[in-house]
Amino acid sequence: MRFPTTWLIALAIGFAASTSEALPILALDLDPMTAGVQSSVEVDLGAVIDVDIVVSNVEPSAPLNAFEMDVAFDGGVVAARSVSAGDFLLPPVFEVQLAAGASQVDVALASLVFAGATGEGILARFQLEAVGVGVSVLAFQNVILSEPLGIAIRPESLLSAGIRVRQASAPIPEPTSALLFGAGCLVAFSSFGVRKTHA
Repeated sequence: MRFPTTWLIALAIGFAASTSEALPILALDLDPMTAGVQSSVEVDLGAVIDVDIVVSNVEPSAPLNAFEMDVAFDGGVVAARSVSAGDFLLPPVFEVQLAAGASQVDVALASLVFAGATGEGILARFQLEAVGVGVSVLAFQNVILSEPLGIAIRPESLLSAGIRVRQASAPIPEPTSALLFGAGCLVAFSSFGVRKTHA
């Protein structure tokens, strides 16, 4: 049996489109208040770092309905304080797991509607505290993305991030503080001299 030429051309175009479609990219934004994805920061010991897990390039042909993943880090440099769901998945969202561990954050969320989200947005967010001087790499592990029917979506990239923690430097006194301190010393010395001459 011979297939019509137009059918073969349509099949070839459809295959080419399916193989060239964009795949999701996962990244860690270490400074959500700044435009774009900031993949590295340097902070003082004791600082708190807000981290967004962001996704982009989610196509309508493969909408995201559920996901699970871990973000690993060096627990001697940073410690997880909290973790919460983002707003990318279509509501209502079932929180399968949101856990802040000693050396990783575990996230698993699923939309309860039979549909998926597309485009880009925030999957989850968490807070880290700088607890030790050094460098910690934040890396994705055990990533699973799926469409409404549970069909797996292969991410194109899993972008890691890095945090450098430095020893907190002593604050430099402001000029007004230094002047007040100097004036206080002069008053103390002068009163000491007055008491000594009267003695």
